[in-house]
Amino acid sequence: GVPLRGGGIFSTSRGDMAVSPDGRYLAYIDSYLDDTGNRTKSRILRIINSSGHALPMNYWIVDWQWLIGWKDNQHLAIFTGSKEILILDPFTGRWEKLPPPAWLGKIAYDHYGNDGPFYSPSLNRILVKPDDSVFELKDFQTGKAIYEGNGSLNGWALDWSADGSTLAIGSGKLLTVVTRSEQVIELDASKFGIDTVSYLKLSPDGQKLVFTSYWSGKWFLFDIEQLELRKLCSDEFDFGADAVWSPDGRFVVQEADRSYFGQLDLLIDTQQLHAYKLISGQYQHRLVWLAEP
Repeated sequence: GVPLRGGGIFSTSRGDMAVSPDGRYLAYIDSYLDDTGNRTKSRILRIINSSGHALPMNYWIVDWQWLIGWKDNQHLAIFTGSKEILILDPFTGRWEKLPPPAWLGKIAYDHYGNDGPFYSPSLNRILVKPDDSVFELKDFQTGKAIYEGNGSLNGWALDWSADGSTLAIGSGKLLTVVTRSEQVIELDASKFGIDTVSYLKLSPDGQKLVFTSYWSGKWFLFDIEQLELRKLCSDEFDFGADAVWSPDGRFVVQEADRSYFGQLDLLIDTQQLHAYKLISGQYQHRLVWLAEP
């Protein structure tokens, strides 16, 4: 049991927490509400290791807004209320502002994920929307286009791997994956009876991807290295959002619903393709997977 302050880690919204690539540290923004309980009074950055010990962070007076992710195992990329990106070493307290490259003009970040730009955790790639009909994946420093797509990202699903190497985009029935080597994989999911690609979640190393078929509620595993697509579990289950990967990319946990069992958490061994019911009790659907202490 780890004592938590403020609203606690499980009260944060998506994007307010990030696990380091090695799985040893969890960073999250702890929200404190005002007396009415409706408005955020302050947002405090907190970091705990996999043993539950917290780093001293209370001395920071920065208005933290959004965790972009761990740039590496030593540094965090965070967007602030001053519309700046800070690269912070939480172990030494050293930090620096990320200067925008000349081609970008100004650094911005869309908290709600509609307009972007969307930065990779490693800050080497960025997804931008010149207008509502085009989106472009570019090299952050040079502005070189890596991938271009058509359509509006508003309402689309996307996810970066924790190491920043891989980007997955779901748009209707089309799944697009851009790998570390800039290989582009496009999959027409309708050929597999999938109506909509949604709720994407890449493994930390970017080699595997799970996603939900929105209307049917089915759950799929896409092995990016082997180019294999598998349906996980039977049609008796409906699946929710925000799957949780183990740091080694072998196991994944997902919220599931079965009519006569109710809601539960399922753990899938993606190597052996075995499924297990988790006894998560009062922490059901509120999971963060860290490396062994």
